[in-house]
Amino acid sequence: MSLPEFLPATIADAIYVTMRLGYNYLWVDWYCISQKDQHAKHMQIQCMNLVHKHAVLTIVAATGEDATTGLSGVRPRQKNVQHSIKLGKVQLVGTMDPIKDISESPWNSRGWTFQEGLLSNRRLILGPRQVYFQCQAIHCLESIKHPLESVPVYAEWGPNFGKVFPTEEIYDGLDAFYQRLSDYLTRSLSYESDTLNAFNGCLKEFETGPESTRLFSFIGLPISFEQGEMNRAK
Repeated sequence: MSLPEFLPATIADAIYVTMRLGYNYLWVDWYCISQKDQHAKHMQIQCMNLVHKHAVLTIVAATGEDATTGLSGVRPRQKNVQHSIKLGKVQLVGTMDPIKDISESPWNSRGWTFQEGLLSNRRLILGPRQVYFQCQAIHCLESIKHPLESVPVYAEWGPNFGKVFPTEEIYDGLDAFYQRLSDYLTRSLSYESDTLNAFNGCLKEFETGPESTRLFSFIGLPISFEQGEMNRAK
């Protein structure tokens, strides 16, 4: 499939970011998932957990209602004042909490982006006020500057600094399943028929978790087996 002559601004900006970061490939669902071959589309949707998990980096456009907006930071963003006050030799700086920006963004309201945020190992979020990065070990805010070598220490022992995405016990048994499902059901979809497809990647992850907490599903309904029952079934 060839790209159109004129790309939506967000896609064009994502290509620019990809090149500036030194990567050779960019995966965009609208272009990389077949929209005409329904069988191929179904098979590709079944693999979305692998797409997100094995991506080197996921670029999140946390501004704009559609793909014509562009990426904040690549294009001019709204001006925001980061307040600070100096007390003697100590300067206090107000942080711009990414949780608020991301939770209130159009991206966070869409059903299809739920597993994108949850399953990705590294996320680069271009928000309305700053850039935010989170992987499995650290999370960094553009509004807080400190040596990179100290980031893991802060992530493990220090203040939260606005950690957005969960990294622990995401797929740990039935309680975790209902938490993920509850979060997902707050999202909106253009087509009700996509409800199961847009959550399928998360279902796949529950199926591949530790045997003691592994969950299978039937048409989206969870099926839990005790470890002994699983062994007998084998």
